[in-house]
Amino acid sequence: MSDGVLDRQRREHGPPELESGAYRQPESGPRVEPGPESEQEPEAEPNPELGREPQAKPECAREPGLERGVAGSATSGETKWLVLVYRAPVEPSTARVRVWRKVRELGGLYIQQAVGVFPARPDIERAVRRLSKEIREMGVESFLFRAEAEPQEGVELIERFRAQSDQEYREILEQCRGLLEELAAETEKGKFTFAEIEENEGDLAYIERWVEKAIARDFFKGALHDEVLRKVEECRARMEEFESEVFRRHSHEH
Repeated sequence: MSDGVLDRQRREHGPPELESGAYRQPESGPRVEPGPESEQEPEAEPNPELGREPQAKPECAREPGLERGVAGSATSGETKWLVLVYRAPVEPSTARVRVWRKVRELGGLYIQQAVGVFPARPDIERAVRRLSKEIREMGVESFLFRAEAEPQEGVELIERFRAQSDQEYREILEQCRGLLEELAAETEKGKFTFAEIEENEGDLAYIERWVEKAIARDFFKGALHDEVLRKVEECRARMEEFESEVFRRHSHEH
C-alpha cells in the first residue's frame, strides 16, 4: 500500500501533463467579460498537505458534511464561469509547474494550454484572483475573465469537470483497494503488530485527506463520488477490526 501512496505523491509532483496540449480545445469558447482585479486581497488559504503522518480523522471525512463541496444540482444555465488566461513561464520550470499545480489544486479545468476554467463562486474567485496576481508577480501576463457559455458548451464544461473528478476518484479507489488488500494479507499472515497499525493508519489518513480535497473541488458531483465515500468507510471499518485484533492478541500475551 505504501508504494501506491508514494506513486501518488510522485504523480502530484510530476510534470504538468495537462499543459501538454493532449486535451482538446472546444471549437468555440465562452463569451468573456473582464473580471474585477482591484478588490482587496483576501486572507491566504493554507496549501493542502501531502504528508503521510498519521493524524486524527478529519470531521468532514467522517460525516455527511463531507459533501459540502459538491454542487451536483447545478445546470449549465445556472453556472457562470471564470477563465484564467496566462502566458506560461518557460523559465524557471518550477514556476510553470507551480502554476499548473495550483490551478489543479483549486479544481480548475484546462481547456487548452495555460487557459483554466473555474465555476464563478466567491471562494474560488478570491483564490483564482490571488493566483493571477502571483503569476503577474513572476513577470508574465495573466488575465482573469468572467464568462457565460452557450448552453451546449456549458453542458460540455460541466461534463468535463465531472470526468476530471471521476479520474481523481478512480485513483483514490485504487489506493483504497490497495489498503484493503494489505490488511487482508497481513491478517492471513498473522502480522498483528503495532508497527503494521502505524503504517496502515498513515495510509488511511493520507487517503482521507485526499478525499476531503477531491470532494472540495468536485463542483458538479462526479459519478464516482458516492462510491468513494462508501469505499473509504469500508477501509475505516476494516482498519478498526485490524486494530482490535492487534490489541486483543497483545493483551493476552501480557
